[in-house]
Amino acid sequence: MCAISSIAQEADSALARIRRADYYATPFSGAFPILAYRLSPGGGLRVSPALPVDYFDSQGKMLPGGPYQYGSGEFSKYGTALVMRNGLWGMIDQHGTVLIPLQYERLEFSKHSSRWLQARINKRWGLIDSSGLTRVIPQYDEIIDFSDHMMAVKLQDKWGFIDESGTLIIPTMYNYVHRPFHEGFAAVRLSKENSVGFINKHNECITGFRFDYPYCVNKTNAHIRDLTKYYEFKNGFALVRNNNCEIGVINTDDQEVLPIRFYHVEVNDSTIIGHRKKRKLVYVIPR
Repeated sequence: MCAISSIAQEADSALARIRRADYYATPFSGAFPILAYRLSPGGGLRVSPALPVDYFDSQGKMLPGGPYQYGSGEFSKYGTALVMRNGLWGMIDQHGTVLIPLQYERLEFSKHSSRWLQARINKRWGLIDSSGLTRVIPQYDEIIDFSDHMMAVKLQDKWGFIDESGTLIIPTMYNYVHRPFHEGFAAVRLSKENSVGFINKHNECITGFRFDYPYCVNKTNAHIRDLTKYYEFKNGFALVRNNNCEIGVINTDDQEVLPIRFYHVEVNDSTIIGHRKKRKLVYVIPR
Protein backbone atom coordinates (compact mmCIF):
# COMPACT_ATOMS: atom_id res chain seq x y z
CA MET A 1 0.00 0.00 0.00
CA CYS A 2 2.88 2.40 0.73
CA ALA A 3 4.27 1.96 -2.80
CA ILE A 4 0.91 2.74 -4.35
CA SER A 5 0.55 5.82 -2.16
CA SER A 6 4.04 6.96 -3.15
CA ILE A 7 3.28 6.58 -6.87
CA ALA A 8 0.02 8.48 -6.48
CA GLN A 9 1.77 11.30 -4.65
CA GLU A 10 4.47 11.44 -7.33
CA ALA A 11 1.84 11.64 -10.05
CA ASP A 12 -0.10 14.36 -8.23
CA SER A 13 3.11 16.32 -7.73
CA ALA A 14 4.08 16.03 -11.41
CA LEU A 15 0.61 17.12 -12.53
CA ALA A 16 0.77 20.10 -10.20
CA ARG A 17 4.10 21.19 -11.71
CA ILE A 18 2.77 20.76 -15.24
CA ARG A 19 -0.28 22.88 -14.47
CA ARG A 20 1.82 25.57 -12.82
CA ALA A 21 3.73 25.77 -16.11
CA ASP A 22 0.43 26.79 -17.78
CA TYR A 23 -0.27 23.43 -19.36
CA TYR A 24 -3.33 21.23 -19.18
CA ALA A 25 -2.73 17.53 -18.62
CA THR A 26 -5.32 14.81 -18.24
CA PRO A 27 -5.40 12.91 -14.93
CA PHE A 28 -2.54 10.46 -14.46
CA SER A 29 -3.12 7.26 -16.45
CA GLY A 30 -0.32 5.24 -14.89
CA ALA A 31 2.55 5.95 -17.27
CA PHE A 32 5.02 8.70 -18.04
CA PRO A 33 5.81 10.80 -20.00
CA ILE A 34 2.52 12.70 -19.95
CA LEU A 35 1.17 14.57 -22.94
CA ALA A 36 0.11 18.11 -22.02
CA TYR A 37 -1.57 20.97 -23.90
CA ARG A 38 -0.29 24.54 -23.63
CA LEU A 39 -2.87 26.99 -22.32
CA SER A 40 -3.47 30.35 -23.95
CA PRO A 41 -2.33 33.54 -22.13
CA GLY A 42 -5.81 33.84 -20.63
CA GLY A 43 -5.66 30.32 -19.26
CA GLY A 44 -8.00 28.83 -21.85
CA LEU A 45 -7.69 25.72 -23.97
CA ARG A 46 -8.74 26.03 -27.59
CA VAL A 47 -8.40 22.84 -29.59
CA SER A 48 -7.01 23.46 -33.07
CA PRO A 49 -4.18 22.14 -35.29
CA ALA A 50 -2.05 25.04 -34.01
CA LEU A 51 -2.41 24.02 -30.35
CA PRO A 52 1.12 23.34 -28.97
CA VAL A 53 1.67 20.14 -27.00
CA ASP A 54 4.64 18.97 -24.96
CA TYR A 55 5.62 15.91 -22.93
CA PHE A 56 6.59 15.89 -19.24
CA ASP A 57 8.45 13.26 -17.22
CA SER A 58 7.60 11.87 -13.79
CA GLN A 59 9.19 14.90 -12.12
CA GLY A 60 7.05 17.32 -14.09
CA LYS A 61 10.03 18.33 -16.24
CA MET A 62 9.43 19.05 -19.92
CA LEU A 63 11.11 16.72 -22.41
CA PRO A 64 13.39 18.39 -24.97
CA GLY A 65 12.41 18.72 -28.61
CA GLY A 66 8.97 20.29 -28.29
CA PRO A 67 6.61 21.85 -28.75
CA TYR A 68 4.75 19.57 -31.09
CA GLN A 69 1.44 19.97 -32.86
CA TYR A 70 -2.00 19.00 -31.62
CA GLY A 71 -2.72 15.45 -32.80
CA SER A 72 0.56 14.05 -31.49
CA GLY A 73 -0.07 10.83 -29.59
CA GLU A 74 0.28 9.43 -26.10
CA PHE A 75 3.25 7.21 -25.32
CA SER A 76 2.76 3.57 -26.28
CA LYS A 77 3.55 0.62 -24.04
CA TYR A 78 6.83 0.34 -25.92
CA GLY A 79 7.98 3.75 -24.67
CA THR A 80 7.55 5.69 -27.92
CA ALA A 81 5.18 8.39 -29.14
CA LEU A 82 4.23 9.57 -32.61
CA VAL A 83 4.63 13.34 -32.84
CA MET A 84 3.77 15.95 -35.43
CA ARG A 85 5.07 19.40 -36.26
CA ASN A 86 4.10 21.54 -39.27
CA GLY A 87 2.01 18.64 -40.53
CA LEU A 88 4.91 16.17 -40.61
CA TRP A 89 5.22 13.09 -38.42
CA GLY A 90 8.05 11.37 -36.58
CA MET A 91 8.64 9.37 -33.39
CA ILE A 92 10.37 10.10 -30.07
CA ASP A 93 11.39 7.99 -27.07
CA GLN A 94 10.77 8.61 -23.36
CA HIS A 95 13.72 10.97 -23.15
CA GLY A 96 12.52 13.15 -26.02
CA THR A 97 15.13 11.76 -28.40
CA VAL A 98 13.96 11.68 -32.02
CA LEU A 99 14.00 8.08 -33.22
CA ILE A 100 12.32 8.78 -36.56
CA PRO A 101 12.73 12.24 -38.13
CA LEU A 102 9.62 14.35 -38.60
CA GLN A 103 9.43 13.93 -42.36
CA TYR A 104 6.36 11.80 -43.05
CA GLU A 105 2.92 12.98 -44.18
CA ARG A 106 1.45 10.30 -41.94
CA LEU A 107 2.87 7.76 -39.52
CA GLU A 108 0.89 5.02 -37.80
CA PHE A 109 1.71 2.03 -35.64
CA SER A 110 0.93 -1.24 -37.40
CA LYS A 111 0.09 -4.77 -36.28
CA HIS A 112 3.31 -6.13 -37.75
CA SER A 113 4.94 -8.72 -35.48
CA SER A 114 8.14 -6.61 -35.35
CA ARG A 115 6.28 -3.35 -34.71
CA TRP A 116 6.92 -1.80 -38.12
CA LEU A 117 5.14 1.46 -38.83
CA GLN A 118 2.95 2.52 -41.73
CA ALA A 119 4.52 5.59 -43.33
CA ARG A 120 3.26 7.91 -46.06
CA ILE A 121 5.53 10.20 -48.02
CA ASN A 122 4.88 11.87 -51.40
CA LYS A 123 1.30 10.57 -51.14
CA ARG A 124 2.49 6.95 -51.15
CA TRP A 125 2.39 4.39 -48.34
CA GLY A 126 5.20 2.08 -47.28
CA LEU A 127 6.60 0.51 -44.12
CA ILE A 128 9.50 1.48 -41.86
CA ASP A 129 10.89 -0.20 -38.75
CA SER A 130 11.15 1.40 -35.30
CA SER A 131 14.58 2.81 -36.13
CA GLY A 132 13.26 4.58 -39.22
CA LEU A 133 14.79 2.15 -41.72
CA THR A 134 12.62 1.71 -44.83
CA ARG A 135 11.36 -1.86 -45.09
CA VAL A 136 8.79 -1.41 -47.86
CA ILE A 137 9.42 1.44 -50.28
CA PRO A 138 6.49 3.92 -50.25
CA GLN A 139 4.67 2.99 -53.45
CA TYR A 140 1.09 2.14 -52.54
CA ASP A 141 -1.93 4.43 -52.87
CA GLU A 142 -3.69 2.87 -49.87
CA ILE A 143 -3.02 0.13 -47.34
CA ILE A 144 -5.05 -1.77 -44.75
CA ASP A 145 -3.19 -2.74 -41.59
CA PHE A 146 -1.85 -6.25 -41.06
CA SER A 147 -4.39 -8.94 -40.32
CA ASP A 148 -3.42 -12.61 -40.14
CA HIS A 149 0.16 -11.53 -41.05
CA MET A 150 -0.99 -10.07 -44.39
CA MET A 151 -1.49 -6.44 -45.43
CA ALA A 152 -3.86 -5.32 -48.18
CA VAL A 153 -2.25 -2.80 -50.55
CA LYS A 154 -3.70 -0.71 -53.37
CA LEU A 155 -1.78 0.27 -56.50
CA GLN A 156 -3.29 1.90 -59.60
CA ASP A 157 -6.83 1.27 -58.36
CA LYS A 158 -6.30 -2.46 -57.76
CA TRP A 159 -5.78 -4.36 -54.51
CA GLY A 160 -3.40 -7.16 -53.55
CA PHE A 161 -1.59 -8.41 -50.43
CA ILE A 162 1.95 -8.35 -49.04
CA ASP A 163 3.31 -10.53 -46.25
CA GLU A 164 5.27 -9.38 -43.20
CA SER A 165 8.53 -9.32 -45.16
CA GLY A 166 6.99 -6.80 -47.54
CA THR A 167 6.85 -9.28 -50.44
CA LEU A 168 3.87 -8.97 -52.76
CA ILE A 169 2.27 -12.40 -52.30
CA ILE A 170 -1.02 -11.74 -54.09
CA PRO A 171 -0.81 -9.39 -57.09
CA THR A 172 -2.79 -6.15 -57.21
CA MET A 173 -5.67 -7.53 -59.28
CA TYR A 174 -8.78 -7.09 -57.13
CA ASN A 175 -11.29 -4.28 -57.36
CA TYR A 176 -11.96 -4.15 -53.63
CA VAL A 177 -11.12 -5.83 -50.33
CA HIS A 178 -14.24 -6.28 -48.23
CA ARG A 179 -12.46 -8.08 -45.41
CA PRO A 180 -8.70 -8.57 -44.99
CA PHE A 181 -7.30 -11.99 -44.13
CA HIS A 182 -8.71 -13.72 -41.08
CA GLU A 183 -8.27 -17.41 -40.33
CA GLY A 184 -6.49 -17.75 -43.67
CA PHE A 185 -9.15 -16.22 -45.94
CA ALA A 186 -10.00 -12.77 -47.30
CA ALA A 187 -13.20 -11.50 -48.93
CA VAL A 188 -12.50 -9.66 -52.17
CA ARG A 189 -14.24 -8.39 -55.26
CA LEU A 190 -12.74 -9.06 -58.68
CA SER A 191 -14.87 -6.68 -60.75
CA LYS A 192 -16.80 -3.46 -60.18
CA GLU A 193 -19.94 -5.48 -59.63
CA ASN A 194 -20.94 -6.46 -56.10
CA SER A 195 -19.92 -10.12 -56.49
CA VAL A 196 -17.74 -11.17 -53.54
CA GLY A 197 -15.63 -14.29 -53.11
CA PHE A 198 -13.14 -15.72 -50.63
CA ILE A 199 -9.49 -16.31 -51.47
CA ASN A 200 -6.78 -18.07 -49.50
CA LYS A 201 -3.16 -17.00 -49.10
CA HIS A 202 -2.23 -18.86 -52.28
CA ASN A 203 -4.65 -16.59 -54.19
CA GLU A 204 -7.04 -19.48 -54.79
CA CYS A 205 -10.73 -18.60 -54.78
CA ILE A 206 -12.40 -21.17 -52.54
CA THR A 207 -16.00 -20.07 -53.26
CA GLY A 208 -16.23 -18.38 -56.63
CA PHE A 209 -17.43 -14.79 -56.82
CA ARG A 210 -21.06 -15.60 -56.16
CA PHE A 211 -22.02 -13.59 -53.10
CA ASP A 212 -23.34 -10.04 -52.89
CA TYR A 213 -22.51 -7.05 -50.76
CA PRO A 214 -25.74 -5.05 -51.03
CA TYR A 215 -26.40 -1.76 -49.29
CA CYS A 216 -29.97 -2.31 -48.17
CA VAL A 217 -30.46 -0.15 -45.08
CA ASN A 218 -34.13 0.35 -45.95
CA LYS A 219 -34.98 -3.33 -46.21
CA THR A 220 -37.38 -4.74 -43.63
CA ASN A 221 -34.80 -7.19 -42.30
CA ALA A 222 -32.62 -4.21 -41.21
CA HIS A 223 -29.38 -6.15 -41.05
CA ILE A 224 -27.60 -2.97 -39.92
CA ARG A 225 -28.76 -3.90 -36.42
CA ASP A 226 -26.80 -7.14 -36.60
CA LEU A 227 -23.32 -6.43 -35.20
CA THR A 228 -21.87 -9.71 -36.45
CA LYS A 229 -19.21 -9.19 -39.12
CA TYR A 230 -20.09 -10.38 -42.59
CA TYR A 231 -17.55 -11.99 -44.93
CA GLU A 232 -15.07 -12.83 -42.19
CA PHE A 233 -14.37 -16.36 -41.06
CA LYS A 234 -14.59 -16.96 -37.33
CA ASN A 235 -14.04 -20.44 -35.96
CA GLY A 236 -14.43 -21.78 -39.49
CA PHE A 237 -17.71 -20.07 -40.43
CA ALA A 238 -18.60 -16.87 -42.29
CA LEU A 239 -21.83 -14.95 -42.81
CA VAL A 240 -22.67 -14.17 -46.44
CA ARG A 241 -25.53 -12.36 -48.18
CA ASN A 242 -27.46 -12.19 -51.43
CA ASN A 243 -28.83 -9.17 -53.25
CA ASN A 244 -32.05 -9.31 -51.22
CA CYS A 245 -30.08 -8.85 -48.01
CA GLU A 246 -30.83 -12.38 -46.93
CA ILE A 247 -28.13 -14.04 -44.84
CA GLY A 248 -26.54 -17.45 -44.92
CA VAL A 249 -23.51 -19.16 -43.41
CA ILE A 250 -20.72 -21.09 -45.14
CA ASN A 251 -17.79 -23.10 -43.84
CA THR A 252 -14.24 -23.18 -45.20
CA ASP A 253 -15.21 -26.01 -47.60
CA ASP A 254 -17.77 -23.65 -49.21
CA GLN A 255 -20.69 -25.63 -47.82
CA GLU A 256 -23.80 -23.62 -46.90
CA VAL A 257 -24.47 -24.78 -43.36
CA LEU A 258 -27.35 -22.31 -43.39
CA PRO A 259 -28.90 -21.44 -46.78
CA ILE A 260 -28.94 -17.78 -47.77
CA ARG A 261 -32.53 -16.93 -46.82
CA PHE A 262 -32.52 -15.59 -43.26
CA TYR A 263 -33.07 -12.09 -41.86
CA HIS A 264 -30.96 -12.59 -38.76
CA VAL A 265 -28.31 -15.11 -37.71
CA GLU A 266 -27.06 -15.92 -34.22
CA VAL A 267 -23.68 -17.62 -33.83
CA ASN A 268 -22.45 -19.10 -30.56
CA ASP A 269 -20.03 -21.81 -29.47
CA SER A 270 -22.30 -24.76 -30.23
CA THR A 271 -24.99 -23.66 -32.70
CA ILE A 272 -25.74 -21.32 -35.58
CA ILE A 273 -29.36 -20.20 -35.72
CA GLY A 274 -31.05 -18.54 -38.68
CA HIS A 275 -34.22 -16.50 -38.12
CA ARG A 276 -36.83 -15.65 -40.75
CA LYS A 277 -40.04 -14.11 -39.43
CA LYS A 278 -41.36 -16.64 -36.89
CA ARG A 279 -39.32 -19.54 -38.22
CA LYS A 280 -35.82 -20.59 -37.36
CA LEU A 281 -33.28 -23.18 -38.43
CA VAL A 282 -30.65 -24.53 -36.07
CA TYR A 283 -27.27 -25.87 -37.21
CA VAL A 284 -25.34 -27.77 -34.56
CA ILE A 285 -21.59 -27.21 -34.89
CA PRO A 286 -19.76 -30.57 -35.10
CA ARG A 287 -17.28 -31.32 -32.34
